[in-house]
Amino acid sequence: CMTNLMCAIEAGDALEVARRIRNCRINDPTTIDDVDEHGWSPMLLACYDGHDGMVKELLDTGAAPTMVFRIVDTRTKGKCHIDENAPLRAAAMGGHDAVVAHLLAHGAAPGDGSSFTSPLHCAAEGCYLRIFQLLCSYGAVPYAWYPGLGSNCDQLHKIEAMVQWIEESRDWTTPLHHLCVLDEARTRVLLRDGADVHACVRPGAPTPLSLAAGTDGAAARLVRDAAAPWS
Repeated sequence: CMTNLMCAIEAGDALEVARRIRNCRINDPTTIDDVDEHGWSPMLLACYDGHDGMVKELLDTGAAPTMVFRIVDTRTKGKCHIDENAPLRAAAMGGHDAVVAHLLAHGAAPGDGSSFTSPLHCAAEGCYLRIFQLLCSYGAVPYAWYPGLGSNCDQLHKIEAMVQWIEESRDWTTPLHHLCVLDEARTRVLLRDGADVHACVRPGAPTPLSLAAGTDGAAARLVRDAAAPWS
């Protein structure tokens, strides 16, 4: 039952959630995206609460990484806004970077930062740098919400770090440039699909390979290996 699954998610009971998801998979997988009377789905609740393990289980069962949710804006006397990317926005707003990574890997669109409901806006306001970087690595444009940086963050060093990263990444043009948030599996997929380690926006601008030269980690190593001559 969807209600019991929602209660287990809200209680943070991972074992009960796993059991409920397993029952749903066996009995009727289509009910995994059902919503309650307030418009919340199991996925949205798990994302809001930051339960990355539960989110992964839901996604692996076939739950949609996106859903439409109506947001009532009290600043405009109850006017409703339609959030077409509610789970990702909820995860970004809460600073849940592992949840954001799961959703993006399963096809959630990063959004274009065109409204206050965008995940990028939420990450910028909270100065959640890793989430901001993840969203940009999937195509979100960082300059869309530059004016909103840190509006919900009282830690100056976090604001300064985000501003510095935005400036440093200004000329990054491909997902492969984002070595700071690429794991080994995603890097392999990008390279297998033809990502260019020499890609740059103009002569002299950073390439994935030039960034990898001064970076540790599996992603940087794979990029360097991809550029090495064949033996």
